[in-house]
Amino acid sequence: MIPSISDLFQQRLNEIQSRLPVKLKGASNSVPFEEYLDTETAASDTSADSTLNSSAYDSSALSSNLQRAQLSLASNRLSNGLDKLKTNEAIESSIQTSSQKYHVDADLIRAVIKQESGYNPYSISSSGAQGLMQLMPDTADSLGVENPWDISENIDGGTRYLKDQLVAFDGNLDLALAAYNAGPGAVSKYGGIPPYTQTQGYVKKVLENYTNYKNK
Repeated sequence: MIPSISDLFQQRLNEIQSRLPVKLKGASNSVPFEEYLDTETAASDTSADSTLNSSAYDSSALSSNLQRAQLSLASNRLSNGLDKLKTNEAIESSIQTSSQKYHVDADLIRAVIKQESGYNPYSISSSGAQGLMQLMPDTADSLGVENPWDISENIDGGTRYLKDQLVAFDGNLDLALAAYNAGPGAVSKYGGIPPYTQTQGYVKKVLENYTNYKNK
């Protein structure tokens, strides 16, 4: 019997999963990323479905973005030889670099990363958002991010997008965070934080993270 396309895709996912330290949606096994990151970062309270401009995608686009993200991750070999300490050092170094480059508080970048991905460089949301700062594929393309699984590229792109929202909304942090999560169009449409439970919760959690980092 000739295997169906879905069977072939499942086989491919399982093959990919055997080489990665994260769970791909649809694969039959996984290795928890918590083994590779410190408990403080890996066990954070994250929003798994938090995505940039998430309200702009219908169900078919969401499915397409998810498969695109999965295949993008599968084509990368950055997970080979992953080292917890080196990963954390690379994340912190990239945060500092992007903070200075775009004049965005490093603690704010940390707060967004914690909520978006829990410091998992290989995080994929159910909507197809990718990496530490959960860049949607089209958003990553528009930012010139060639490899969303590369720590420095992802943080640079995410920080630049966050800076764009801060500028667009005159430094209003609440609105900038809402735009990062739901898209600037939604914020403009409602003249404030959109009446989406997920977005309202997202803004609250990032601000809490930000306060906690500032008080350390």
